[in-house]
Amino acid sequence: MHSDPEADKPIHQLLAEAVSAHKDGRLNEAERLYRHILRSDPQHPDANHNIGLIAVDVGEYLAALPYFETALSRNKKVEQFWLSYIDALIKSGDIFKARNLSLEALRSGVQSDKISSVVKKLNPSRKLEFFYKYLQHTGIFDSEPGKVVNGDLQTIPLLTNNFLNWFETQSWKSFRLLELGAGNSTIYFSNFFGSVTSYESNTEWFNNLSEKQPENVHLIFSSSIQKKLLETDLSNFEVILVDAAENRANLTRAIVTQCYNGIIFFDNSEWYRNSIKTLTQAGYIEVPFFGIKPQEDWVSCTSILGKPSNIEKILDSNWVKLPKLARMDATGSPWDIES
Repeated sequence: MHSDPEADKPIHQLLAEAVSAHKDGRLNEAERLYRHILRSDPQHPDANHNIGLIAVDVGEYLAALPYFETALSRNKKVEQFWLSYIDALIKSGDIFKARNLSLEALRSGVQSDKISSVVKKLNPSRKLEFFYKYLQHTGIFDSEPGKVVNGDLQTIPLLTNNFLNWFETQSWKSFRLLELGAGNSTIYFSNFFGSVTSYESNTEWFNNLSEKQPENVHLIFSSSIQKKLLETDLSNFEVILVDAAENRANLTRAIVTQCYNGIIFFDNSEWYRNSIKTLTQAGYIEVPFFGIKPQEDWVSCTSILGKPSNIEKILDSNWVKLPKLARMDATGSPWDIES
């Protein structure tokens, strides 16, 4: 039977060996030793803090937070404990909590140029409150896998925020939507379009949606959306959403083959430039809406495409509403009046 070589070592010796391994970049060995310390003293501040540092090093910011919190709760006089915790909160996207923690550090009596610098960074003269609210409204903090919602917990499609901001300024009640690929978008668009016809090839998605489909939605299962599309009279729809989990080049060609003259909403258009080229060569013009989506950490694009005469019909300057958080001068701007 092999004995544990660290079993009889005092904690201060284990910590010194762990720190040495950590500095040398031997992270697995360092973490093993830190965790050995925590088995004896789960609240050990240095071991908790340093495990948090290892988690940050490998991009596991959320996993680092409870370790930093424990370290700080044991010793609020260590400047680095505050700095590491605040840094991990920033990297995990929780600016609001990071800001509050930086102010708490000052109130706790920690006198440090680094802490003061962080406080200034998180509390600039131009406040970050609006940007936090903007991300919150977009759904960044409340959405979960399979559940995409805005800040009011209302179901929204996984389309770019800038597209949705524009979309809601227009009136769609007289329009009929053909949706290639069902999901959250089906529920959302049913609130705006006169009717929604949705083709879906995924059995699980279809069954889940069937249980809650609105009255103005006609949900159709098809093992091949492309085949179903070729059988459809597209003149019955003013708008088509292309967001199916199928070959989009084939879907696009099927639309062009039928000489469709309506409007196309095309998600992730930055990934499907050959499909977009097929449409533009057929006389469509593209208006791209680059933006962000809940659950995604990159900028993507949802485009609208249509023939010039039809594009004009959906770019109505008489907006039915403004996006949330937009501000309109109720008195009107004197610079907007000819003199």
